[in-house]
Amino acid sequence: MSDVAPPRIVVAFATSALADRLVAGIPAGARALQIAVRMQAEAKGAINPQVDLCLALPGGVATDPYLLAEIARLVPDKAIAIVDSTARDWREGDQWLAGEALASSPVDEAGSGAFRPRAMALLPQYVASANTQQLARHLDAAGRRIVAATIKPGDGLVSRHINRPVSMRISLLLLRFAAIRPLHATALTALFGLLMALSLFSGTQTGLLLGGILFQVASIVDGVDGEIARATQRTSARGAMLDTVTDGVTNVAFLAGLAFNLHQQGHPFALSTGMAGVICFASGLVLLGVNAARSGDTITFDAVKHYLNRNPTRISQILIWIAMRDFFALASMALILMGFGFLLLTIFATVAMGWLLVVTYMMLSIKLKRV
Repeated sequence: MSDVAPPRIVVAFATSALADRLVAGIPAGARALQIAVRMQAEAKGAINPQVDLCLALPGGVATDPYLLAEIARLVPDKAIAIVDSTARDWREGDQWLAGEALASSPVDEAGSGAFRPRAMALLPQYVASANTQQLARHLDAAGRRIVAATIKPGDGLVSRHINRPVSMRISLLLLRFAAIRPLHATALTALFGLLMALSLFSGTQTGLLLGGILFQVASIVDGVDGEIARATQRTSARGAMLDTVTDGVTNVAFLAGLAFNLHQQGHPFALSTGMAGVICFASGLVLLGVNAARSGDTITFDAVKHYLNRNPTRISQILIWIAMRDFFALASMALILMGFGFLLLTIFATVAMGWLLVVTYMMLSIKLKRV
């Protein structure tokens, strides 16, 4: 029996600070180890899946508890040894990988990515000669790429070209903090929704204008929780449901507040028109919620969009874009600022009636197919 220690995969960082550095909310060390494991799994036998995986740091000690917690979350089935990168404890056959290069690899929501072996090839001497400032810039650039990749394919035109560029900057700012979670961003959206409602229900012209602006702000911030969730690999059905509920409450509060505000300013048909729109919109939400509960799916506004996209036409695509919240919020702000608040209510009531008809038809179609 040989006493020679088996070779390892060693993910090395030039400094402990680089391993701790947040890359889109996750320490670089945790991202690098996760990608190393996935690279190992995708090697199709070229790498022994039982080989030891190590994190190499100067001194051999990880002092950041968040790094250790994220390693446990992202690499739950691997015992990760932390070794001293400066101890020259190198075994024949060890595969040394630059952790900074691994953590900078493009990854999707699931954590897999396109690996560049040449960029990851590492001699142990690299640890002593690395340019730490340049490596830090590479990690920061990787964080920006990861957040940029969180854009949803189904985003509307307004979201893609106006809202996302702003929300991604907010996400990048928040992801500098280790404690940030998608729920915090959802709470921020709810806060802007509350401020919007308070402004509208003040019944003043100033409150009307401010409420329209805050509705658009809430629409922009609404993208942050999803971006953070996808960037940090924390997507969940519960989070998606909370996001949808927050959106629904904010939308209803906006319409109810708009109708009340215009009524307070003397418009005779504001309450009746707004009430008709809110009832239709809320009824559609209830139908979607009941259907989701029965089928075990997540409550989402996208159910109608997915249904219409089964047989897409140019008209249905235009209707989807117009009915999406990003377009509605921006158009609402513009109409309110131009003094067309009641026209907005009328358009919404008409669209909400059509939306309720589509939801009802969709529910009936699904029910008939199940029979």
